[in-house]
Amino acid sequence: MYSVHLVTFHQSIMGINDQILFLRLLFAYKKVPFSIGGEFRSDALNLMIEAFDPKVCERIGEFHARTGKRIAIIATEHLDYRNGTPFLYNENLWAGETVGDYIDQSTSIGRFAGLLEASKYATALIALGDLPRLNGVQSLLPRQHIVHLPFPPLKIDQALARSRIPARCDAIFTGSITQLRRDVLAVLEKEISIRVIGLANNQLSRAKSYLSASLALNIPQYSNWIWSSPMRILYGLSLGRLTMSVLLEPGSAIDAYSIINQSFSLKAIKLILEDNFAMRTASTIETYQAFAESQIRTVPDEFFASWAELERVGSRA
Repeated sequence: MYSVHLVTFHQSIMGINDQILFLRLLFAYKKVPFSIGGEFRSDALNLMIEAFDPKVCERIGEFHARTGKRIAIIATEHLDYRNGTPFLYNENLWAGETVGDYIDQSTSIGRFAGLLEASKYATALIALGDLPRLNGVQSLLPRQHIVHLPFPPLKIDQALARSRIPARCDAIFTGSITQLRRDVLAVLEKEISIRVIGLANNQLSRAKSYLSASLALNIPQYSNWIWSSPMRILYGLSLGRLTMSVLLEPGSAIDAYSIINQSFSLKAIKLILEDNFAMRTASTIETYQAFAESQIRTVPDEFFASWAELERVGSRA
């Protein structure tokens, strides 16, 4: 049996906590050994979450030159490739446009250039769940496998037990505070009790904050943002909490196991919280579990097994 290793020397663990949860749940369910560390492992399949500056790419290149082994890149940016043009977060990368109010063109180009450089030493681009969709990216990176991993089953007993923990406030929001998020939270705080903690300092404080609220909020970064946050929804489910997305349309399979409040209705939020919400949460967790278990067979086992055979990692037994 092969092992999978997530290399993290270039990342803050708190910044990738949700992706780590996804991978832990998935590989635990598949009984595949999974580890995390700051160095590459020559005896495992190495994954890296994209965030590639020149120094990071240099280290990846050194590992490849020394061992002949390749990494797989976990894609987190919404990158599409249309008619020979890259689009990042639905914006033409070469048009000089700022993505919302928080990513300028130079940052976008730097991220794209880092991905291209790192892909020289990669065997695949992997999406966790169905986002990012990576439309057209196969033609941009023809040597890469484009792989989508299915949403993983939860540790169901833990999730259901957590759903029964009484809440002390209506909602929790964690994340960076953009102008749109600030405006939305200001309106919500007039009607319901919300705990806002921005970027949590550690996993324990974030988990405790989630458990203190009835539901978690997912608010788009800016007005033209069109994607839900599957990792945020999965994290909430694992802690026995549903996620409500406001000002967003459904865009992922996991959205069916969250609450979509597209019109930003305060009345709908209050009615949801009053209507036996704990029972609704537990029922949704169980329904999600059935969905995840039904599609776990779509894990691309052959891809991982072939990669492991090519790199002489473990065995196919």
